Amino acid sequence: MRHKLSAIFLWLLYKVLDGYKTVNGEVLYMKRQKRDKLGRAHSNGYQAGLCGRTKKHCPYQNTDVKSEWLGGWREALTDRSMGLFK
Repeated sequence: MRHKLSAIFLWLLYKVLDGYKTVNGEVLYMKRQKRDKLGRAHSNGYQAGLCGRTKKHCPYQNTDVKSEWLGGWREALTDRSMGLFK
């Protein structure tokens, strides 16, 4: 029984740490990856706004990511209305 619990614990630990990056044996937290994902969503939304797509074209369902995408989209609309892009 103890061996089985150890195996389950190691599997859970692996699953938890699977998304983490390590440098020289130190674990870097997920916040960097999360920021990268949100940054990409913002950039994709900005590009969609520059292309003239509507906000209905947002591909994300997650509230945080969708909010970032819409923020980029709104920023692009503002830049287009100010004449920064055609």
